[in-house]
Amino acid sequence: MRLLDTNVLAKWGDPAASDEVVPYLQDHADEQFVTSSFVLFEFFRPAKRRDNSREVHAWLGRVLDGVEPFTQSAGLTAASVEAKLQTQDAVLPMRDLLIASHAKDLGATFVTVDKGDFANQPVQQLLDVDIIR
Repeated sequence: MRLLDTNVLAKWGDPAASDEVVPYLQDHADEQFVTSSFVLFEFFRPAKRRDNSREVHAWLGRVLDGVEPFTQSAGLTAASVEAKLQTQDAVLPMRDLLIASHAKDLGATFVTVDKGDFANQPVQQLLDVDIIR
Protein backbone atom coordinates (compact mmCIF):
# COMPACT_ATOMS: atom_id res chain seq x y z
CA MET A 1 0.00 0.00 0.00
CA ARG A 2 1.20 3.50 -0.84
CA LEU A 3 -0.18 6.56 0.90
CA LEU A 4 0.03 9.54 -1.45
CA ASP A 5 0.92 13.01 -0.19
CA THR A 6 -1.01 16.10 -1.22
CA ASN A 7 1.72 17.19 -3.63
CA VAL A 8 1.59 13.84 -5.47
CA LEU A 9 -2.18 14.08 -5.94
CA ALA A 10 -1.88 17.71 -7.05
CA LYS A 11 0.71 16.87 -9.70
CA TRP A 12 -1.17 13.75 -10.81
CA GLY A 13 -4.30 15.80 -11.39
CA ASP A 14 -2.50 18.60 -13.24
CA PRO A 15 -1.86 17.77 -16.92
CA ALA A 16 1.06 20.21 -16.97
CA ALA A 17 2.80 18.45 -14.03
CA SER A 18 1.53 14.88 -14.15
CA ASP A 19 4.57 13.63 -16.07
CA GLU A 20 6.56 14.16 -12.86
CA VAL A 21 4.60 11.51 -10.94
CA VAL A 22 2.86 9.26 -13.49
CA PRO A 23 5.95 7.09 -14.25
CA TYR A 24 6.33 6.32 -10.53
CA LEU A 25 2.63 5.53 -10.18
CA GLN A 26 2.71 3.29 -13.24
CA ASP A 27 5.71 1.42 -11.81
CA HIS A 28 3.65 0.68 -8.69
CA ALA A 29 0.26 0.16 -10.36
CA ASP A 30 -0.09 -3.30 -8.81
CA GLU A 31 -0.24 -1.74 -5.33
CA GLN A 32 -3.07 0.02 -3.54
CA PHE A 33 -3.02 3.83 -3.67
CA VAL A 34 -4.65 5.50 -0.68
CA THR A 35 -4.41 8.84 1.01
CA SER A 36 -5.07 10.27 4.45
CA SER A 37 -8.13 12.23 5.49
CA PHE A 38 -5.62 15.00 6.36
CA VAL A 39 -4.50 15.07 2.73
CA LEU A 40 -8.07 15.74 1.61
CA PHE A 41 -8.14 18.82 3.81
CA GLU A 42 -4.93 20.13 2.23
CA PHE A 43 -5.97 19.07 -1.25
CA PHE A 44 -9.27 20.97 -1.15
CA ARG A 45 -7.86 24.18 0.33
CA PRO A 46 -7.25 25.85 -3.07
CA ALA A 47 -10.44 27.52 -4.27
CA LYS A 48 -10.13 26.04 -7.77
CA ARG A 49 -10.49 22.51 -6.33
CA ARG A 50 -13.33 23.53 -4.01
CA ASP A 51 -15.15 25.15 -6.92
CA ASN A 52 -14.84 21.90 -8.93
CA SER A 53 -15.44 19.63 -5.95
CA ARG A 54 -17.84 17.27 -7.75
CA GLU A 55 -15.36 16.63 -10.57
CA VAL A 56 -12.41 16.43 -8.18
CA HIS A 57 -14.24 13.95 -5.92
CA ALA A 58 -15.09 11.83 -8.96
CA TRP A 59 -11.45 11.88 -10.10
CA LEU A 60 -10.20 10.93 -6.62
CA GLY A 61 -12.70 8.07 -6.55
CA ARG A 62 -11.27 6.76 -9.82
CA VAL A 63 -7.57 7.03 -8.97
CA LEU A 64 -7.51 6.10 -5.27
CA ASP A 65 -8.34 2.80 -3.64
CA GLY A 66 -9.42 4.64 -0.52
CA VAL A 67 -9.14 7.52 1.92
CA GLU A 68 -7.95 6.37 5.32
CA PRO A 69 -9.34 8.13 8.39
CA PHE A 70 -6.79 9.47 10.86
CA THR A 71 -7.26 7.36 13.99
CA GLN A 72 -6.18 7.33 17.62
CA SER A 73 -3.52 4.79 16.68
CA ALA A 74 -2.18 7.12 13.97
CA GLY A 75 -2.03 9.95 16.51
CA LEU A 76 -0.01 7.82 18.91
CA THR A 77 2.32 6.79 16.08
CA ALA A 78 2.83 10.47 15.20
CA ALA A 79 3.69 11.32 18.81
CA SER A 80 6.22 8.48 18.89
CA VAL A 81 7.81 9.52 15.58
CA GLU A 82 8.04 13.13 16.72
CA ALA A 83 9.73 12.12 19.98
CA LYS A 84 12.25 9.91 18.16
CA LEU A 85 13.04 12.67 15.67
CA GLN A 86 13.60 15.14 18.51
CA THR A 87 16.24 12.86 20.04
CA GLN A 88 18.15 13.26 16.75
CA ASP A 89 17.60 17.03 16.53
CA ALA A 90 15.32 16.50 13.52
CA VAL A 91 11.85 17.88 12.95
CA LEU A 92 9.08 17.64 10.39
CA PRO A 93 6.41 20.29 9.87
CA MET A 94 3.31 19.16 11.80
CA ARG A 95 1.17 18.36 8.75
CA ASP A 96 3.99 16.31 7.20
CA LEU A 97 4.58 14.52 10.49
CA LEU A 98 0.89 13.62 10.81
CA ILE A 99 0.48 12.39 7.24
CA ALA A 100 3.74 10.42 7.07
CA SER A 101 3.08 8.91 10.51
CA HIS A 102 -0.39 7.92 9.33
CA ALA A 103 1.28 5.95 6.53
CA LYS A 104 3.59 4.29 9.08
CA ASP A 105 0.62 3.37 11.26
CA LEU A 106 -1.05 1.73 8.25
CA GLY A 107 2.12 -0.13 7.26
CA ALA A 108 2.14 1.86 4.01
CA THR A 109 4.92 3.56 2.11
CA PHE A 110 4.53 7.34 2.19
CA VAL A 111 4.93 8.83 -1.30
CA THR A 112 5.84 12.50 -1.73
CA VAL A 113 7.73 14.88 -3.98
CA ASP A 114 8.88 16.88 -0.92
CA LYS A 115 12.58 16.06 -0.79
CA GLY A 116 13.30 19.08 1.42
CA ASP A 117 11.60 17.67 4.51
CA PHE A 118 11.93 13.95 3.88
CA ALA A 119 15.40 13.42 2.39
CA ASN A 120 17.29 13.49 5.68
CA GLN A 121 18.68 10.41 7.40
CA PRO A 122 16.66 10.50 10.67
CA VAL A 123 13.38 10.71 8.76
CA GLN A 124 14.45 8.01 6.30
CA GLN A 125 15.38 5.70 9.19
CA LEU A 126 12.05 6.12 10.98
CA LEU A 127 9.62 6.26 8.07
CA ASP A 128 9.16 4.28 4.87
CA VAL A 129 9.26 7.18 2.41
CA ASP A 130 9.53 7.21 -1.37
CA ILE A 131 10.47 10.60 -2.76
CA ILE A 132 9.54 11.01 -6.42
CA ARG A 133 12.36 12.90 -8.12
